[in-house]
Amino acid sequence: MSPAGTRWKRSSRCNSSTCVEVLITSQAVHLRDSQRQHDVLSVTRSDWAQFVSAVHLSQAVDSMRIADSAGKVHVGSRTGDGSLVFARGDWDVFLEGVQIGEFGL
Repeated sequence: MSPAGTRWKRSSRCNSSTCVEVLITSQAVHLRDSQRQHDVLSVTRSDWAQFVSAVHLSQAVDSMRIADSAGKVHVGSRTGDGSLVFARGDWDVFLEGVQIGEFGL
């Protein structure tokens, strides 16, 4: 999944071993849980840009499917191609990183 020379990135706000990790490539943006690295969700760069913009503006996210349930956040692509589940606290830390500009294209 990772092209040579690329690195998965965590939010600078993450201070535990379980974090949302992001890999931005020229073709797509990939998300995974640092503890379940084999499960990867890929979204288009366009959908990612819309997601980042919505988070910055504190608006509803339409470019990805995001649902909150019992302390877990379920995240999927808009096209329905896969999904991941993150602990609420891990997702919140990740969103803090998005808010401060750590995951822009």
